[in-house]
Amino acid sequence: LESEFRYRSIVENNQLGMASDSNGILTSVNHALCEMTGYAESELLGRNVYEIVQVNKLEEVKEATMLMIQGKLPYIELSCTYKRKDGSIGFGLVRKTLIKDHEGEIIEQLATIADISHLKHTEYQLRNSQKRYQTLFESMPLGLVLLDTQKRLVPLESNEKWGELLKLDKNARNAQKLLAYSPQVQPDGQNSSVKLKKILNKYHKYFNVKSFEWTFVYQLGVGFQALCILQPIFSADLLVSMMIVRDISEEKEQAATIKKQVDDLNDKNRQLGQFGYIVSHNFRASVANIIGLHEILEGHMKEVEGIEPFLKMLGEVVYKLDEAIKDLNWIFSIQKNSKE
Repeated sequence: LESEFRYRSIVENNQLGMASDSNGILTSVNHALCEMTGYAESELLGRNVYEIVQVNKLEEVKEATMLMIQGKLPYIELSCTYKRKDGSIGFGLVRKTLIKDHEGEIIEQLATIADISHLKHTEYQLRNSQKRYQTLFESMPLGLVLLDTQKRLVPLESNEKWGELLKLDKNARNAQKLLAYSPQVQPDGQNSSVKLKKILNKYHKYFNVKSFEWTFVYQLGVGFQALCILQPIFSADLLVSMMIVRDISEEKEQAATIKKQVDDLNDKNRQLGQFGYIVSHNFRASVANIIGLHEILEGHMKEVEGIEPFLKMLGEVVYKLDEAIKDLNWIFSIQKNSKE
């Protein structure tokens, strides 16, 4: 009687749901199981176990139960769902054993049910989170590459854009080290291996690298220029880094085109300035000749009746033209000196 009391006390006070059944009919349930399901004890007793608990492959479970009764299995474990009184569904992990008397006869089957609903909910959220991450990772318009920058520089994972940039299919885009897609010498004259080593040394020291330019090649002499950023992602056992890659080949070509246009324009402006400087000097000489002729006319034709107003007007026009040519010469000489 004392051992029976202890047994019932353990069952009743256990934090796990516990239930006994005979031929599938519930004969006892503890308080924890009532709380899990939302049913009162009186509502559960006498009901068929499988009205409350649903399992996959029921026939296999019944077959395993028979093997346990026959002594061929010490217990059975299975995952299940259970129906709460409010109609909601919970998740459980069931361990079923046999209770025997002192003569070894089976008295009842005892099931212990651990409520794992919160674990299932967390698992569901993690799966959804992973799915959202994977969708975002794959759909990004930038090349994304996960690297173990401390050991191997073979991509651990990369997205579709990275494969598109290097003309690689999904199976091949994580197969080679970064240097396999790099020329021996970068456009700045540095050896690719040496330059990458410098970048990684600085990165591991400060975990902060400003964006750096890198040239990738996917065929002999054919590739693209990229702007890369390394971003650390810490985990328990290694440092994983996200490398963000943006193709800037078109921007570089546009910048080169604009620079050439600006250089051409500056060259034409310089030529135009030189031409203006020469022309203004030539004009200056011609105006000086006109001024000399005007002075001669003034000295020899003053006595001619009616000509004085014309000579005065000619003088005013010539001297104004002379002042304008002087101003032009002064402007061109300043421009010339500033460019030199």
